[in-house]
Amino acid sequence: MENNNRSARCGELLRTGTEDDLKNYLLSLPEEERFLVVNQPFLLSSSSSSSSWLHPLHYVCVVGDEEKTSVLLEFGSDPKERSSDSFTALHYAAASGFGGCVQEILFNAVSPCFLDIELIEMETKDHCVYIGGIAVYLTGGQNIFHLASANSNVEFFEIFQQHFGKLQKIIESSPSPSSPVLQEKFEKFQKTVEILKEKKDFDGNTPIKVGVFGHCRSVFCYFETKNQNICDLSLEEIQKLKSESVRKRDQRFVENKKREEKKKREAIFTTFQPLNPLLFSLSHDAWVQTRRWRKKNGLKTEGDEGDKEAENVAEDQQAAEKLEKILFVPSILPLLHSIRSAYRSSLLPSAPPPPSTDWASLLSLSQTQHLTPGLFLFPLFFQPTTASRFVAELVNYESFSLPFVRPNSKIPYGMVLNSCYVFNDLLHFLQHEITLPLSWFFFSPSSPLHSALPSLSPPPKFWVPEKEKGEGCAGGAGGVSSLPSQYTFVKHYVFGKDTDPSTHFDPSVVTLNVCLGKEGFEGSKIYFHGLEGEREEGKSSPPSCPQRVPHPEECPDCVATITHKPGQLVLHRGKHVHGVYRLESGERWNMIMWVR
Repeated sequence: MENNNRSARCGELLRTGTEDDLKNYLLSLPEEERFLVVNQPFLLSSSSSSSSWLHPLHYVCVVGDEEKTSVLLEFGSDPKERSSDSFTALHYAAASGFGGCVQEILFNAVSPCFLDIELIEMETKDHCVYIGGIAVYLTGGQNIFHLASANSNVEFFEIFQQHFGKLQKIIESSPSPSSPVLQEKFEKFQKTVEILKEKKDFDGNTPIKVGVFGHCRSVFCYFETKNQNICDLSLEEIQKLKSESVRKRDQRFVENKKREEKKKREAIFTTFQPLNPLLFSLSHDAWVQTRRWRKKNGLKTEGDEGDKEAENVAEDQQAAEKLEKILFVPSILPLLHSIRSAYRSSLLPSAPPPPSTDWASLLSLSQTQHLTPGLFLFPLFFQPTTASRFVAELVNYESFSLPFVRPNSKIPYGMVLNSCYVFNDLLHFLQHEITLPLSWFFFSPSSPLHSALPSLSPPPKFWVPEKEKGEGCAGGAGGVSSLPSQYTFVKHYVFGKDTDPSTHFDPSVVTLNVCLGKEGFEGSKIYFHGLEGEREEGKSSPPSCPQRVPHPEECPDCVATITHKPGQLVLHRGKHVHGVYRLESGERWNMIMWVR
């Protein structure tokens, strides 16, 4: 903790202090701690979903602070330390265009002869960063000359030329016995630089080619004349080469990601031993059945990469029926089967219309409740015994120390099920056979609910718009059938922890929320306002405004409050503003699926 505090203080001085402030602070520390502080990443920024850490030397090279670069190097900051995206300080300085930082690294941090070939040979790795939620792929295999060329860093090339001159003077002024050794090292260093200027990155591009793509003509003169042909290309030819390079890069990233996920998935399946193997085997066979049906009818499906393996699986033909008997209470099954049949018919324009259905009786049998416009409660949905077993399975998975992601990076509870792989078959089955049919029935304009039972039909503002048919959408189920993905996680509320849940809305089109248990918890009711951004009639403010924590018991914006019970399901639109009250005792587990 003390080291973290000192690292945070160092980061604060790097951002806002002077060179002398930084130097005096480092001098005030014991020598061993001083070395740790200048080589320990500090927290640069933090949000609810992620944190950004940066090595002190990397930070000053990014912002171009030459003086603080010198101070850090003086106190032992390591120029060969790599960041999470595989950059060294010299990479950052070359890319950022700050020649002073490059000079400080070359003439203050390298070996006594300034001939550290290992430092200049270091290359970046393939990596992906997310900017505004969009994945941006950064090519690996790039050295400092690629980065300087791509960013038109003329000063970098000039400093390297000066570097050669200084090195030559050092050799000439050295004592005669060491001159041959230094001369040999110098020649090797020069040769390495020339090789690096011609070296290709993982996309097959040399530094000058990268510069051509960025129209950085100011750096062309620092390369050999044999590269002149690429410098004379027209803009159209350059764009064509660049597009082909981007295509290769994106394809490589996708293939690498698939290989990494396959490797991780195989490691997890090899290690994990489920408490209830039947649940997992039936989930697999049931999902194979669903995927085959969709493929047969021309419907693309998340998880299609498993089709080749599925073709050779002699699955249990009644797997879905067996799985449903394990998961759901008997009274809900007739409603689910009828909704699924109608939903599948809506997907296929050539399919015969579904048989006439007494929806009122089915909804009554299942005890479905329409609590307030757009909010549906199924008091008896999951078998309580199955829900408790599922919780035990989550605890069992975590006991194997296998990789997974928390729903909230700041709270060490819960689990993103998509990150575990072993639950994927069950999640895909629930998505396509339960969540999407229910979403279509209650929120699609083409649902028979609106004509059969207008009193249960939510207002049009809650409907999922009928969009143009997307890829894989063969029929008329509109917006709901075009929702290709799901994100499913389990929230684990523990008494005394996570005590300040906020009012929010979900980044989904439709949300399915199942209470898994445990029995005996108290409090933690879920409350609902209206739709995000809309002022409800008779309410004091738009529902997105109240962010009061803890949420008051007497809230003028609340339109419904639900007491959670193991096995019950709540279905609502993602933009329906909601939250939970504090847990008063025990612990509660809820599985939440976002379809989007």
